[in-house]
Amino acid sequence: MKKDKIIEKIKFHCETKKYCRLTRKVSKHNIQFSSGYMLDYSDDFILLQETDDFIFDGYSVLPIKDIDHLRYNKWDKYYHKIMGLENQLELVGINYTVALKNWKSVFKSLQKNGSNIIIECEGTEYNSFSIGHIIKVSKSDVTFHNYDPTGLFDKNLRVIEYEMITKVQFGDRYNNVFGKYTRYRKEK
Repeated sequence: MKKDKIIEKIKFHCETKKYCRLTRKVSKHNIQFSSGYMLDYSDDFILLQETDDFIFDGYSVLPIKDIDHLRYNKWDKYYHKIMGLENQLELVGINYTVALKNWKSVFKSLQKNGSNIIIECEGTEYNSFSIGHIIKVSKSDVTFHNYDPTGLFDKNLRVIEYEMITKVQFGDRYNNVFGKYTRYRKEK
């Protein structure tokens, strides 16, 4: 789908706060799906409040260039109706600003808020999932302190180039709960 048509649909969903499902082509052979409510957008990014099984589960910043299709059909309309019947629509929104000008502004906003985040590089040769917090934001990359599945922070920081990033998540249950139990490695 052409970018102009995608932007038109994004604008509609931001203004009307209607549920939608996104198909994201993150690489030649890798398709990912995201769904929820669009809260904001710029020329290059959207801010999506994600839903899963009629429950809000955090936020994602996604590059518009990866959006292949934006669906809003009878299934999505009925999902939206159920969210209203479940009194969930009053929860659509975010209580701080995420600057969507470029990746640097996104990470500066999230760093200022103190958010634990997930950075995904889906479908690339570097295919990675990083969870932790932002240490430093530069013009072309973010320095990140990742923690492992036992909650221990890695000894070394990760530097992730913006061009590799396909999704940044924050405010989700996994991140919020796991982030409370992280710890630093003891020096030997």
